[in-house]
Amino acid sequence: MVISHRLADFWHDLETRPVRFVLLVPNSEVVKRRDAERGYKQVFETWGYLDAVMRDETPPVGLWLDTSTMTAEETVDAILRRLDEAVIEGYSDNT
Repeated sequence: MVISHRLADFWHDLETRPVRFVLLVPNSEVVKRRDAERGYKQVFETWGYLDAVMRDETPPVGLWLDTSTMTAEETVDAILRRLDEAVIEGYSDNT
C-alpha cells in the first residue's frame, strides 16, 4: 500500500519513468461492510485506521476514486477510462 509519506518515497524511486497513482477510496462504512461479508479472514478491525491515514496524510495527487457503489468490473472500467488523471508529474513532498 502506498499512502501517506510512502508515496514520496515511491515516486522518487521511479521519477525517471511515467508514474500513475490510483487510490481507491470507498467510504469507511462500505469497507467495514465488505470486510464483514468476506467469507475468509476479516481485517477491518486491525487495519481500518488506515482510512484516516490515507485521507489525512496522502497528498491529493493522481486519481482518487470513490468505489463505494462500484463493482470490481466498474472500478477497472473507471480506472482505464480515467488513466490520464492518474499521472503524477513533478511530484514533491509539498504537493
